[in-house]
Amino acid sequence: MPFPSEQDQDALEAWEKAYESSLAQLEHQRLRSINGTLLNQFGANSWRVQNFAMENAIKRTENEGEAVKTTVEDVNRRRKADQEKGGEVLNRLEKRWTELVSGNMQLEIGCFAL
Repeated sequence: MPFPSEQDQDALEAWEKAYESSLAQLEHQRLRSINGTLLNQFGANSWRVQNFAMENAIKRTENEGEAVKTTVEDVNRRRKADQEKGGEVLNRLEKRWTELVSGNMQLEIGCFAL
């Protein structure tokens, strides 16, 4: 406990201030001790649990990203296959149209010749 100055050794107020200061310091030390105990008890474990949770969240996110990437690739493959089939159909129809136009022209030439 801090003592009052030599001039205030006989003053009751000085001793009361010294006493209150001692109580405040004692309470501060008690709280520091409690906080240190709580930190030793829960701090490191809490940090480890938080890291474990973050690692799991990262893995989950990466797995979801891979699943989405696979889905996108499947959609793109199906779309490409559909477009290639559509291209084949268009080429076949264009070829058929060309044959029909050519046949019509031959008919018209034959009609003019008659």
